[in-house]
Amino acid sequence: MRRITELLARHLWLEFLAAWLLASAFVLLLRPGDSPLALLLRVMVCFVAVLWPALMRRHQERSAAGGSADELVVLDHLLREGEPPEDQGRRRVMRAIVERRLKRTRHRMPALLGVALLLVASLVLVAATSSPWHTAGYGAFCAVFLGYLYVAGGVAVHRLRRMRDALAEAAAPRGSMRHPIQGGGA
Repeated sequence: MRRITELLARHLWLEFLAAWLLASAFVLLLRPGDSPLALLLRVMVCFVAVLWPALMRRHQERSAAGGSADELVVLDHLLREGEPPEDQGRRRVMRAIVERRLKRTRHRMPALLGVALLLVASLVLVAATSSPWHTAGYGAFCAVFLGYLYVAGGVAVHRLRRMRDALAEAAAPRGSMRHPIQGGGA
């Protein structure tokens, strides 16, 4: 699994191609009577709208990591493992990446609520226009998808906070961190 994750991290186009194929297969299953070419083109238009912000974010993180995709993959691996980098330069880059990602997660719950509202609205439309089996399948998909987004987002935020704390602890000189109750700290 680690090799697949590293391969997808190095080659962003491969990640988008795999996601596009999965999304296209899902849409083809939901709408079996429509033209496959028209459905594939619709999914492609949606992916183009998603592609630009993802590429810009990736470019910013890669430039912060020294311009190398390999360096960004190494830092992502260290972040997933929860190990702060040993090198001072890598620690500085990791701190910048962690802070940038934590800043992006500030509005995670309102975004999840917005996604939930959109999914419920689309579920109502599916219920109004499709069979009960399609509606039940789409409802199950919506529930699983929202659950996944909630759990995966929580894990990612927890991992980022843990790394931020580990980097702060590694940056502080030994013996200077005292417990706040004992009068140390700020």
